[in-house]
Amino acid sequence: GFGAPIAVVAPLLVGIGVKPVTAVVIPLIGHAWANVFGTLAVAWIATTNVVTIEDAATTVFYTGILLWIPNIIAGLMICWLFAKWKGVKEGFLAVVIISTI
Repeated sequence: GFGAPIAVVAPLLVGIGVKPVTAVVIPLIGHAWANVFGTLAVAWIATTNVVTIEDAATTVFYTGILLWIPNIIAGLMICWLFAKWKGVKEGFLAVVIISTI
């Protein structure tokens, strides 16, 4: 936490030949991508403490769909930053599976 994943991963990416700016942007996107889930949980708890949700199952379903959109975009963006369209082609299936889970 607190940026440690970025501070560790960025130099490793530079070490394997990724350009410095790209090596910083990739873990920033990945770190934000992972933190969305914790932030969503806190927001959900706060919301349920303040208002009464009539149909919680439908609300959770739509929230999951809306969360999946930026989730898959972030994963594909990381692939694209790493190796452009070749990275998207090779990482597409992994991103879709991880984003769906």
